[in-house]
Amino acid sequence: MLSSSNLPKRPSLSRRGKTVDQLKAMDIAERQLRVVKISQMRQQYYYKMNVCRHPKCLVVIVGQELEVLKLMSEGYTNRVIGEMLLEPKSIIDGFVICLYNKLKSKTRDEAVISANLLGIL
Repeated sequence: MLSSSNLPKRPSLSRRGKTVDQLKAMDIAERQLRVVKISQMRQQYYYKMNVCRHPKCLVVIVGQELEVLKLMSEGYTNRVIGEMLLEPKSIIDGFVICLYNKLKSKTRDEAVISANLLGIL
């Protein structure tokens, strides 16, 4: 007698009758959607954590963020900065996003110009 745990699982309704190529394409699309959702959640988290709530609040850049900002101003990429600071590229990407939010900029050049105008660099 077979128990319910030994029975093969039935494919979901959306996957029945699909070819192998279609199933691979569906899996790739699902993974891409997950990556997009995760990146959106990270952006929302960084935005919530780093935006000044009070208009008279000063911009505070601490620790490695300042080192990353200095290296950004010299024109290094995130990968090179990570190698120089012995940090993974993903950590450097997080620092850059935090800097963008704190300096209210959208590009590396805007962030460096804002930092110069504020006297940080």
